[in-house]
Amino acid sequence: MALCRFCGDLHCKKQSDFFDIIGFKQYLFEQTEMSHGTVREYVVRLRRLGNYLSEQNISHDLLQDGFLDESLAPWLPETSTNNYRIALRKYQQYKAHQQIAPRQKSPFTASSDIY
Repeated sequence: MALCRFCGDLHCKKQSDFFDIIGFKQYLFEQTEMSHGTVREYVVRLRRLGNYLSEQNISHDLLQDGFLDESLAPWLPETSTNNYRIALRKYQQYKAHQQIAPRQKSPFTASSDIY
């Protein structure tokens, strides 16, 4: 992972197995009034959590059941647990928004590795 010193974007060659990081970041920028730094913090937390869950061989099925912060609670890292819970709740809002207003396909849809 690398942080661009010019624009502050996070670049990562490996996409998360657990979370739609690119869609989540786009949602935060377009549907909330968060600062760039706050969006980056949410994205970093979710990416780290996805990596941690993959390393622990946690089932992807847990993402389908109920509230993410409750479903994944037993497997959250011991440090910064509340920060991960907050990021999961925000991701849950993104998923709910995605179901209500599915993204329209655009020829300009981002498909890069920028987080």
